[in-house]
Amino acid sequence: MKRNWIAVASADHVRTGRSGGFMQVCHGNSAPLRRVSPRDLVVYYSPVETLGNKVRLQAFTGAGCVKPGEVYVSGE
Repeated sequence: MKRNWIAVASADHVRTGRSGGFMQVCHGNSAPLRRVSPRDLVVYYSPVETLGNKVRLQAFTGAGCVKPGEVYVSGE
């Protein structure tokens, strides 16, 4: 069954993922990414432009379908 998700990440993290062909959420916590399945729809909401910045963006900044593949966690 195809599901729809809203992921939250800074806009710069969304752009980095789009240019690299991956998605990133939860500061390296792999559990949320293990819940998505190929063909699920993900929409990104970005509260800020850059992580740690207090200037609000509060916008949807990306959308796409999940491709098949394994979850990769940096540092694991």
